[in-house]
Amino acid sequence: MRQQKRHKKNLSLKDSIFIKDGNYTFFLPVSILVILVLASWSWILLAIPPVSDMAENVIAKHFGRESNIAVANKDMQDSDSPEDKSRFGSLLTDNYLSSNLNSESIESENIKKSKYDTPAQDVTAADNAPAAEDGTEVQETANANPEIFEIKLSSGDIYTSGSYDITAEATDAEGQQLTYKWTVSSGSLESGQNPSVKWTAPQDPGICEITVEVTDALGATGSKTVSVDILAAQNDEEEGSQSQETQVADQTQDAQPGQDQETAASSTSGPVRKIVFVSNQTGNKDIFSMNLDGSKVTQLTSGGQADMYPAVSPDGKKIVYSSAIGTTWQIFTMNWDGSDKKQLTNLPYRCGFPSWSYDASHIFFEIYEEGSWEIYVMASNGSDIRRLTLKPGIDNWHPCAHPSKNVTLYESGYSGKEEIWQIDINGESNKRISKPGRNYRVPKYSPDATKIAFMGKDGKGREQVYIMDANGDNIRQLTDTPDQARLPSFSPDGKYIVFNTIGGGSEIFIMNADGSGKKQLTNFPGEDEVAVFMYH
Repeated sequence: MRQQKRHKKNLSLKDSIFIKDGNYTFFLPVSILVILVLASWSWILLAIPPVSDMAENVIAKHFGRESNIAVANKDMQDSDSPEDKSRFGSLLTDNYLSSNLNSESIESENIKKSKYDTPAQDVTAADNAPAAEDGTEVQETANANPEIFEIKLSSGDIYTSGSYDITAEATDAEGQQLTYKWTVSSGSLESGQNPSVKWTAPQDPGICEITVEVTDALGATGSKTVSVDILAAQNDEEEGSQSQETQVADQTQDAQPGQDQETAASSTSGPVRKIVFVSNQTGNKDIFSMNLDGSKVTQLTSGGQADMYPAVSPDGKKIVYSSAIGTTWQIFTMNWDGSDKKQLTNLPYRCGFPSWSYDASHIFFEIYEEGSWEIYVMASNGSDIRRLTLKPGIDNWHPCAHPSKNVTLYESGYSGKEEIWQIDINGESNKRISKPGRNYRVPKYSPDATKIAFMGKDGKGREQVYIMDANGDNIRQLTDTPDQARLPSFSPDGKYIVFNTIGGGSEIFIMNADGSGKKQLTNFPGEDEVAVFMYH
């Protein structure tokens, strides 16, 4: 086999691709082509930031940045092509920006180094925690939020357009200085960050929410909100001219023997707006009253017996209720402040759930006899007791008198379901109001008798508050609480409804008559229930 040997050849310009057989014909075209290829690659290389920066530094060092800008200016002026002018303009802008950015690069690098290499000044309490003698770390207590104990108003009763002082009682665990931010849902406030501010009540009656937010020197915050019932002023001119001190003095002078100053003040200072309810917070079921925001809770009954089912007279000045006497319940009355209690019935039965007639001349109530409840009526002094319903074995109970007629609603099981019926004071005109097909319990008329509130079961079998037209149409659910809602009752002006829950402890709530604005009023130990309004 023939072996081929490779010999190294010494190449010269003559043997290169530029020269063919000593002919230089291809030298010039090929050289131009190589130069163009190298030039195109140079633009690509210059697009790479490190290469571009290095080239720019070399040019600036040997020729000066100003000369480059001058050359670019001249080239742009000599060029007639819009594309060239645009390119040269871009070069000028790039040169200008690069010049400015480079002048700040050293300072920028120093800033970055300072930002990321210097230890942070903000450290946690654990980082700064002092060491104990044994070397263990001592934990410092975190900054606690300020605590607001109470929001006080300069008057117990608030009237439209009146001016009042509002004060917050707050404290800070670290003893830091506190700033206060006040807001109200209606009316107007004087500006300021003090614990006490001046507030002007709105022109219209209703419920106003007052909120204070307290902040300490380190930014920790706490807040508290109270609801205030705005009453319609009886005499705006007198309210405007007579100071709070003068009113208190007049009320004290009007106090009767055996009557304390607070009771006298309440009876002479204008409309009373309260809620009466049953609570066992003292260990026994008693009747209490409170303001519409849940403040000023006053015990009206006491003793070993259970006092239940309060109902307020149309003028708001008397309360009828049921009280346990031995093994029976009897009907009693008392004044709105708990004084002058009188027993009306003395029957061998349980008598409960009384309701005043529209003119307070009669009282409807229920009696449990022969295994079922029946509806009765009597004169408001306890005389002339008469039976209105008779259906042995079927409960007819929970009467609610009409606000302008001598008739009463009641709950009945005539059809096998709880339904709402109506009967007049003579036991006649007995008719069903509710539509068949569902359970309706404990009905209550609205003040204008156009609506009936009641409690019924929702789709999950929970009792909720409902409302419907007086003829049984247009049923609407007002509550949807997992704790269940029971025993609704309208305010005398028709604006609000009170009710109580029963799950996890029974508490009193208030809401607008359309079901909005629900607010919890009680949070006492035990159970709070059977709430009604007392206005006079």
